[in-house]
Amino acid sequence: MNASIRVIQSFLVVACFVMLTGCATILGGGGTQGISFGSQPSGASVSDNGQALGSTPVLAALSRKSDHLIKIELDGYEAFELQMTKGTNGWVWGNLVFGMIPGLIVDLATGAIKKLEPAQIMAQLNRSGSASAELKEDQLYIFVSLEPIPGASVANLTRE
Repeated sequence: MNASIRVIQSFLVVACFVMLTGCATILGGGGTQGISFGSQPSGASVSDNGQALGSTPVLAALSRKSDHLIKIELDGYEAFELQMTKGTNGWVWGNLVFGMIPGLIVDLATGAIKKLEPAQIMAQLNRSGSASAELKEDQLYIFVSLEPIPGASVANLTRE
């Protein structure tokens, strides 16, 4: 086989590889992103849109294409909720140099064009029914978090 034909074949293989892949898909982790979850205290259950992911600390691969409502719960503590946001994955700009339009299409199809934020979630869980105090400008402020009793009224307001 002629050496020039081998060079042309090699060039075409490399060109096809570059054109059929997206920078964000290759360098940015593809259609999923690893998100780490922690809590204080640890051992809380983590769920994404109602689907269990494990107990803290945990690392979970979440789809970049989907919306995520994260809930971290532990008995005796108030639940922590967070709606994750999607930003643009910086690696997608590599398509301007390497992947061009086909690379951008691949990144769009896989979801790699997006980046989930925040990449690490640390929930500080507060005890249910807990109280705290704060001193500001010589005044004491007391904050109390109580659980409601079904059917009970706390106060009745009347018009005078």
